[in-house]
Amino acid sequence: MDTIKIEKAIFGQVNQGHGLRFFSSNKDFFNKAVPLLDLPDVIPSGVNPFPYISGFPLENYYVIAKTFLDANASRAGMVIVYALAIPLEEIVYLNEINQLIDLLPNEPIKENDFLTQALVFDISQNINIINGYSNIQLAELLVGRRKEPFIHVGHLDFNKSVISIWAILWPSMRKNFIFRLSLRPEDCIEPAFPNLVCIPEALVARWNQDYKRINQASKIDSISSAAQALYSGYNEYKDFIEKFGIQIKSPQSLNLLVQAKEKYTSNFNKFSEFLNLVRFIEVLSPNSTAGYAGKQLLIRQFENLIKEFKIGDILKLRNLKGLGFSNFQVVWQAIVSKIENNQFIADDDHFIIEMVEDALDAENGSSNNWKDSVQLGFSLAFNNLNTSIFLSTWRWLNLNRGGPTCLNN
Repeated sequence: MDTIKIEKAIFGQVNQGHGLRFFSSNKDFFNKAVPLLDLPDVIPSGVNPFPYISGFPLENYYVIAKTFLDANASRAGMVIVYALAIPLEEIVYLNEINQLIDLLPNEPIKENDFLTQALVFDISQNINIINGYSNIQLAELLVGRRKEPFIHVGHLDFNKSVISIWAILWPSMRKNFIFRLSLRPEDCIEPAFPNLVCIPEALVARWNQDYKRINQASKIDSISSAAQALYSGYNEYKDFIEKFGIQIKSPQSLNLLVQAKEKYTSNFNKFSEFLNLVRFIEVLSPNSTAGYAGKQLLIRQFENLIKEFKIGDILKLRNLKGLGFSNFQVVWQAIVSKIENNQFIADDDHFIIEMVEDALDAENGSSNNWKDSVQLGFSLAFNNLNTSIFLSTWRWLNLNRGGPTCLNN
């Protein structure tokens, strides 16, 4: 880690505004960071949140900075910011982000002293308990569906919250982790929406109870499987994630990941469980080129299951879209073949009628590919003179006037 090239920059008053003042290299990149390193809002009178740290991804770098009030500025409310930029693909594998935070100055220093200082990493222990939270409690908090950002009251010890959260985040989650000062919920907006903010104690009243305080101890009676997954680490899920090209960008996605892996390992040959697995992969890995081989095999296995399941189970596929699968056409074709060659027994009449009604309803939420497959399957059954479908049509007419005979048009 100590061989990584780290870019440096200093931001502060430029003319009458906030801008880039000094930099080691890569001027164009640091100019893009200027608005992200300014104050998020006007500091109210009597409030002093300085110094505070911030961090965010930008292009192919992760920026870590410390912000001070600039006592030498020609106008009030100006800040001076010392920033480091580290290649994103490398910093995500650094478990102890305090090694980088410790490289930032504790007080404003001369520009040349900062830009020329040697950057040496001191190996230090992870902090296992901070502010009343153990790592497993912290994991439970992060995987929950509570409203973000999480808030840390006061700028003192904010770095400890950052260090502890960073330590248990998976590498793919660290790429999207943003922390900084916030003065009110309204300054937490896209495109750089923060996951964690420090807020001045005097401004706590601006934040309602929907926001979870990261430095407020809370007893947790039981630990969820998602929190346990986050706490246990990436390696337990590594093979499954790589097989299907899954990208876990936030702790909140872990609940789906845990369920998907459970389906994959426990009930892999049951249709209902397999269908749920396909749905999970649709959400977890929407890029069709990621996990290509694993997805190809999964869909081929799904195709074989379709040949074996009951005709009524086709209804369970109506909201599938096949996102993330390059070969999902074989599923639609399997539906067509299943209907075309079906015997249309009386026990399935109600399923058949519902299936056709859904396939012909242009306004419902069933996927277009599913509708097309069902319609084509019935059309082929009629056109191929499948005797059983002609005999069944009279039963369907009695149950539901205007039934699937319209597919023969």
